[in-house]
Amino acid sequence: MAQEQELELAFAVLKTSEAMRRFVAHAYSDVGIDFNDIRILYRLFMFDGQSQSQLATVLELDPMTMSRCASRMEGLDLVRRETAATDFRVKRLFLTAKAHGLKEMLKPRSEQVLDRVLAGISDADLEELNGCVERLCQNGATLS
Repeated sequence: MAQEQELELAFAVLKTSEAMRRFVAHAYSDVGIDFNDIRILYRLFMFDGQSQSQLATVLELDPMTMSRCASRMEGLDLVRRETAATDFRVKRLFLTAKAHGLKEMLKPRSEQVLDRVLAGISDADLEELNGCVERLCQNGATLS
């Protein structure tokens, strides 16, 4: 049975995750994008033209959620979908000019959100926290 401290940690991690989603949603509400959209955009900024399936896997989104996000982002003119030449079932997402224009605005906003969230945490503590979170993720991956 889990110890009291372990349960408190589990709830704190969940609470932190929910708070981050709210912070991000608020920071980008005027653009009409949410937490998952931000994750997709940043991934496409690094590797444009990924398939919806690849993005869903990397971002740990179920296929239906990924499809809804892609449809919403397409409606906002942030991405365009193209059918892969080799397999008509594969849909690739490409950033539009509008999305590329948002990139310069998204970076400082993301930095502001992170600065507020990480205020008062030293670099050493942040490094240790990153290591702990990485271990939590690795341990959690063995459960699925």
